Amino acid sequence: NGSAGPRRKRNSCRIEAVGKSRRIKKLKMSGKKILCTRPVDGAEEFKKILENSGAEVITVPMIEIHPAADYELLDLKLDNLDKYEGIILTSSNGVKFFFKRAIEKGVKPLNKIYAVGENTGKAVENFGFRVSLIPENYNSASLAEMLSEAGGENSRYLFPSGNLSMKGFAAGLK
Repeated sequence: NGSAGPRRKRNSCRIEAVGKSRRIKKLKMSGKKILCTRPVDGAEEFKKILENSGAEVITVPMIEIHPAADYELLDLKLDNLDKYEGIILTSSNGVKFFFKRAIEKGVKPLNKIYAVGENTGKAVENFGFRVSLIPENYNSASLAEMLSEAGGENSRYLFPSGNLSMKGFAAGLK
């Protein structure tokens, strides 16, 4: 074949898309520079995956995650959990802050818990709770669609979220 030496294996990143397509894509990252804008707490695992695939990763966090300055509204909701069909959680950070506050107040949610994806579901399980539903496609639109189909006309869900949460999610339930 005319080559002077052994072939070098190219670095690639194997991304497994879980959902309807279930296709596996390989991304060649050698020589690429990637800007990672995730918060400091969430960037390290993603950075390692990219670096192991040959990419140079520059981490510049664009947001910071903090607990709420005031828990009055969440406390009111926690005191009235029996009024909700379920609890919708769309991020690992949301899970962490919601359950930490529930534990501080001595509240144990008995509601069904709905998670937007696998990582959010694992975060719920780390607090000792079981997830009732994770959509096949890990996105808020799929979760909203599944809840709209499964819930009754007057179903109520608690959706604890941060100030940068997905504004369109609640509208998708209507």
